Amino acid sequence: MIHSVRKFTPLALALLVSTAGMVSAGDNEGATFTITSATTISDVGANALIEITVTGDNWVNVKQVDAFIDVSAGADFPILAVLLGPEMPTSAAFPPGDWNVPAGGQLEGDQYRVGWALLQEGLDGAVTGSASFTLRLLTSPTFTTETEGTITLSSVSLGPSSDERDVVTVGATVTVNPGVLPVIEPTLAAVGATDVSLDYGTDATFTVAFTDNTGAAAAGLEITWTVTNNGSESVVLDGSTEIAASSTATATGTTDADGQGVTTFGSEGGPFSGGTSISVSATATATNSEDTSRDLGPIDFSATWDVPVPAELSSFTGELTSDSDILLNWGVSSQSNNLGWEVYRSVDGTVFERIGDLIDGEGTTDSYELYTFTDADLPVADVVHYYLKQVDLNGSTARSSEIAVALTPALAPLPTAFGLAQNFPNPFNPATTISFDLASESAVTLVIYDGAGQVVRQVIQGRTYGAGQYSAQWDGLDNNGSSVGSGIYFYKLNAGTFSSMKKMTLLH
Repeated sequence: MIHSVRKFTPLALALLVSTAGMVSAGDNEGATFTITSATTISDVGANALIEITVTGDNWVNVKQVDAFIDVSAGADFPILAVLLGPEMPTSAAFPPGDWNVPAGGQLEGDQYRVGWALLQEGLDGAVTGSASFTLRLLTSPTFTTETEGTITLSSVSLGPSSDERDVVTVGATVTVNPGVLPVIEPTLAAVGATDVSLDYGTDATFTVAFTDNTGAAAAGLEITWTVTNNGSESVVLDGSTEIAASSTATATGTTDADGQGVTTFGSEGGPFSGGTSISVSATATATNSEDTSRDLGPIDFSATWDVPVPAELSSFTGELTSDSDILLNWGVSSQSNNLGWEVYRSVDGTVFERIGDLIDGEGTTDSYELYTFTDADLPVADVVHYYLKQVDLNGSTARSSEIAVALTPALAPLPTAFGLAQNFPNPFNPATTISFDLASESAVTLVIYDGAGQVVRQVIQGRTYGAGQYSAQWDGLDNNGSSVGSGIYFYKLNAGTFSSMKKMTLLH
């Protein structure tokens, strides 16, 4: 039966006083009940009749039935009565028989109980199998179309007699006069990296996630991928479609059970290949909860394949700070047409993702410049890899060598030899860092000398260190705490039998 709502004049309703006991006999404990009419009804006003059709199954020798209905809607959801329809039972719903169908239900708190029974004993009219019935609820004169609430068929008691019953929990609900539901829009979003840099021979994988007009991830949405090859080498889409240099192509795919659409690109260049980059956009079309079509996207991605080319850096280092960030430092002795620097990061040393914004360069200059970048949003990894991409004003790029920084100090390999590194930065003002390696436990002395060989500062005085990598900072002060002048200085490390000296330049 199609769910209907119509005006109804209140009648004098006889209340059913049920004497049915609720002793579980077991034959009907597997019975099921489903609301087969509409479960959402709007525009219900005063003196209206709400009809709810229920289909039951797995009945065994049923002659008596009680339905229990909960009516809830906060403070005000006035229902005058619950009754079975005057047509009930019908030959379509029950076998022939002398069924007693009462006019109304009995109100017990917020719950109504309505029942019916096959009065004549010994007839073959008991129900076994399936049956349907219609519950009718009459609204009060104060009921309005603004009154919101729910009607729940909470349970059904059924069996061959009043003392042989099974009580089946149902919990099927009809919503009356729902408020204005929010419009749910479909979404398409990027998952994971959107701008990656790779060596030739490594694939770039891009992923989008789709949610439909219920807000859930959904399979089967068609995704259109538009790809522009900006470089000098061909790119292969999903292992089969070749996209030539300086060309554009499209391909389609569908989202999987997790609502994700995935596409993969590869480029097979060699040591003498030029750089190749692609611009990728993902688009789709889906309807919202009001069945209005929406264009989704574009979701933009990019990938670059190239060969590592050392940028003109005098140094490039990274270290784990006390705040558990990674601080990158690089120095440049001179630069020409330098627009700026991009920082790329990887957890596997293969696929790199750009992080942070462009760090402005100095254009063209012969002066020494020091740059820093703090990576405060670290991935979960043991070692993180970085490289720098220097971008010229004309758009050309150069890629630095890669460095690796251990996030867990214990993972850093122990030095196999003693060593003293060049200070960084150099030249410096006002401070510089001096790093050294110890292959075994040693007593360490680190001394600064001026150009005449006079002691300026004792930075480390006979302190014992275990094997490992260490650094010390000189702040440009002498042993008396006074600033020293510009010039050439020397620093000497003694560690056991190892001794090494290097020079550095302080510029004020």
